[in-house]
Amino acid sequence: MSTFAANRTTAATLLPERIAAHAHRYPDAAAVIADGHTWTYGQLVDCAAQVAAALRRRGAGPDRVIGLCCPRSVDGLIGMLGIAFAGAAYAYLDPTWPTGHLRRVVDQCQIAAILTDDPAAGAGLGVAPLVLDDLLSHGWSDAPPQLSTAGGDLAYVVYTSGSTGTRKGVAVQHAGVANMATGLADLLGVAPTTYVAQFSAWSWDACAAEIWTTLAAGATLVLVPEPLRADGPELAAFLRAQRVRLATLPPSLLAALPDGDLPDLRTLVAVGEPCPPDLVDRWATGGRELFNGYGLTETTVAVSVGRCRPGQPVTIGPPLPDVLVRVVDDHDRPVPAGQPGHLLVGGVGLARGYLTNPSPDQPGVPVVDPGGPFFTDPIGTRWYRTGDIVTHHDDGTLRFISRADNQIQLRGHRIEPAEITTVLRADPRVHQCAITTVGGQLVAYVNADPPVTTADLTDLLAGQLPPPAVPVVHLVDVWPETLDGRTDLHALAEATRATAGPADAIVQAAGEAVLVDVLAVVRAVLVRDDIGPDDDFFAVGGHSLLAAELSVRLDARFGVSVPVRQVIDHPTPRALATLVQPVPAVR
Repeated sequence: MSTFAANRTTAATLLPERIAAHAHRYPDAAAVIADGHTWTYGQLVDCAAQVAAALRRRGAGPDRVIGLCCPRSVDGLIGMLGIAFAGAAYAYLDPTWPTGHLRRVVDQCQIAAILTDDPAAGAGLGVAPLVLDDLLSHGWSDAPPQLSTAGGDLAYVVYTSGSTGTRKGVAVQHAGVANMATGLADLLGVAPTTYVAQFSAWSWDACAAEIWTTLAAGATLVLVPEPLRADGPELAAFLRAQRVRLATLPPSLLAALPDGDLPDLRTLVAVGEPCPPDLVDRWATGGRELFNGYGLTETTVAVSVGRCRPGQPVTIGPPLPDVLVRVVDDHDRPVPAGQPGHLLVGGVGLARGYLTNPSPDQPGVPVVDPGGPFFTDPIGTRWYRTGDIVTHHDDGTLRFISRADNQIQLRGHRIEPAEITTVLRADPRVHQCAITTVGGQLVAYVNADPPVTTADLTDLLAGQLPPPAVPVVHLVDVWPETLDGRTDLHALAEATRATAGPADAIVQAAGEAVLVDVLAVVRAVLVRDDIGPDDDFFAVGGHSLLAAELSVRLDARFGVSVPVRQVIDHPTPRALATLVQPVPAVR
């Protein structure tokens, strides 16, 4: 096994050094489990050292950004760690994103190399790919990674929805990642014997908490196979088989996860959506702990974590160590405990700022704007205005109240309605539009000139926005307004429900009792009364997590297991009706 040396360190050991040191002491310890195969820390770090050496030969180093275009896999983790060993930062290039957005990421981050497992990756982006198999074709590395990371260096760039109509790149630093990983490991009890699920999509910054917290603690990261990420029963079976102890999940999936026969699953963290009390009652029992996580992309994933207890208010907890919080009024004056106020966050986890247009004076280095919602107070402390309204209490906990604006948090993704309306208004036929959520769905109401169709507008949105930001489009002929001239969202929702009658008539006329019941279940999941028997679940707003909920509800209603894969293969209510039978009456 190789030895490891650090050329430049900070007072607090940063994650690349910590992971390398653990691999040196325990080379045979399990680092990653994926597809039934276990990778040791020695294998993971030696491969990453080879990648780092190849990247440094190509000019990688502090504040240089490398593109990472891999699925959730061991290859991707090797690439991610190799970039960190090279002292550079990574920007994840999700293959499902539109090419136009990926091109903006490449240009803004000044990406000169893309690590990938696919030679065709990066097509149309003007950057030659570096294929991981080619970099690793010469066997194990004989040289240790020459680590040269400082706390202020960039660790990664992650893109989030922007209120100005374009997505923003957030520049996150190594010191913040190390502080987040250490704080979460201490709070959640992550140790070398802990098996941790890697569930989150890599385009969502929550994955950084899963990955770096696990590896920095010398624990074992268990990659959840992609098909299981939306199937509650099958995900539960996987977690049980892999003896996973810690999992971080959105509440909407946690609600669809069976809570029985999971003896090793002792700690759950709910993130990305509000955590309802009924989930606390289900999961925070029998020696199992449930935590409610709160954080922002600009604050290195986690700001605070609340321990949930049945029968008590759900809070977002106290801040992590070295994370500063302040609750203020409209004039930045502190508010008394228990009174709502604007939440400001500061401390070591604060991002450097947002990426802006590259400078011709520094080719290859992204330019960061430290302003906007980031500001420095009179005594020199940097803060970030979160836009969230909270209360703080004498025991140090925070309680989330609401947003101060119309930003939407949906399944872990932050969505600015302005980003969607900017794309829609680029079509000259569109006159008015409004973005909201209905029953966990992102919805766009649009008034436009014919012959524009919902398919036209959906294609327009899908061509420029990542999938989580593409709403279900409803066309409306008359734009309702309230007495004070604002868009009447309630009236818009009622107008779309008015089309439910003909579909119901078709079903009732056919006398298909099972179909009537299935249709009712589908409508309840989608919170839409206008769904017809032949509407495609995914074309009218369904997604993977709602498919998991539909699977659970069909099982509860008919007593028949309908896995998510069957929902995908039978996406209409009529097709689903062929898979179920009514529950016989008990005599």
